[in-house]
Amino acid sequence: MTKVISSIQECEDFVHGVTFLGTGGGGGQAERGIELLSKELEAGYEVKLLDIAELADDAWTVTVAGMGGRPPKEGPSEEELARIGLTKVKYEGFAVLEAAVQELAQYAGVEVEAIVPIELGSWNTPAPILVGLHLGIPTVDGDYAGRAIPEVTNLKPEIYGVPIWPVAFVDRWGNVCLLKEAVSTAMVDRIGRMLCRAAYGGVGIACYLLKAKDAKQVMVQGSLSKAFAIGRARREALEQGRDPAEAMAQAAGGWVLFRGVVEAAEWEDRGEGYMFGYGTNRIKGLGEYEGQSFSIWYKNENHISWLNGEPFVTSPDCIAVVDLETGEALTNSVIASGQKVAVIGVKTLDPAYRTEKGLEILGPRHFGFDIDYVPIEERVRELQGGG
Repeated sequence: MTKVISSIQECEDFVHGVTFLGTGGGGGQAERGIELLSKELEAGYEVKLLDIAELADDAWTVTVAGMGGRPPKEGPSEEELARIGLTKVKYEGFAVLEAAVQELAQYAGVEVEAIVPIELGSWNTPAPILVGLHLGIPTVDGDYAGRAIPEVTNLKPEIYGVPIWPVAFVDRWGNVCLLKEAVSTAMVDRIGRMLCRAAYGGVGIACYLLKAKDAKQVMVQGSLSKAFAIGRARREALEQGRDPAEAMAQAAGGWVLFRGVVEAAEWEDRGEGYMFGYGTNRIKGLGEYEGQSFSIWYKNENHISWLNGEPFVTSPDCIAVVDLETGEALTNSVIASGQKVAVIGVKTLDPAYRTEKGLEILGPRHFGFDIDYVPIEERVRELQGGG
């Protein structure tokens, strides 16, 4: 069933939900995505999230996303940019994403009929929706991760060996690169990040050019509707004077894992420039969690947590940090010492991530931690049972 977002309130609920499932990444705070979608609604557009079952099996779908969006802290001089011909920006904002879709469709000689977001997040979901609106095609209710992820190798199609190529890369200057094929998805990721370095900023990518019958086999279906329900639960709780964190956890089928104050937001510099953000957020317990501690390690998004120094919830399950009073999901770029927060854990939206291959691409050892993955529901059961 197609979900329609037609009011500013629905827009806000939706974006708060995808920000929550962005698990600390996905493009910044909710305000960014709300602003993007609100402008389109005010301009008369209607956002339709299409059940992929409503598409013809042979309809072409494409995924579009931004990569490496953080510019270097000290950019090149105007003289250096001019020396290599970078004197005029051709594509502003998400127009670079539209260009990537058009370049890929032209290269493959097909007509694209729907957009599939690559992941969930405050910008990384609304931006593909806007691309679809401007191209006159719907966005599918689903994505390829059921959360936000730091690398294209973390996406669900990788579990099934579905190639991401061909890929179109377009930067804001107007440079276009078409990758016909690659030896691996990891190499596609590497090539894309090298292009980000070359362009001194992010690039738009269009990939996973799949027929609907194939896309629905490897996507996380219904994830956008799930996000909308989580965001709505937050708002309704606030309106009724209830705990927003608990309401969001219930709507997501998850658990409030901890409540406390951020004691330290530690940033780890690995010399990779703007490509990735690494760090650990350390939280000191409040209320019923007094005397306890909770730590979360992230690579762009939250992936590994420790409760009182012992491994706790990890990817592929989702870990979200929200403001203790408002329930607004906090991305790692804004978390700072002194903030009062709640930590919410949610089962991965797709059981494929709990298979051997799924854990290989998004489990603790993928991120370099010698920790066995334990499903979140087992962690919570052990905690509640004292075991």
